[in-house]
Amino acid sequence: MWSTVQGIAIEHNYTGSEPLLVEVLDATGRLQLQRKLAAVPGRVLLGAENLSTGVWFVRLAQGKAQETFRVPLMR
Repeated sequence: MWSTVQGIAIEHNYTGSEPLLVEVLDATGRLQLQRKLAAVPGRVLLGAENLSTGVWFVRLAQGKAQETFRVPLMR
């Protein structure tokens, strides 16, 4: 997971019938962006036009599995 000029790039290997939940949280834990994606391994780009420069936390969740990543976003 990394930030680009276009947004936050997420590369994952999640599979299964349940969708992959992607959440972007600010430093205080407030939810700023949420997407449900098909659980097919690949790369996804989340647009970050509405996110300010700083550190963001991206949570990936599917069923009971969950991972959180720290992503610095610079403009």
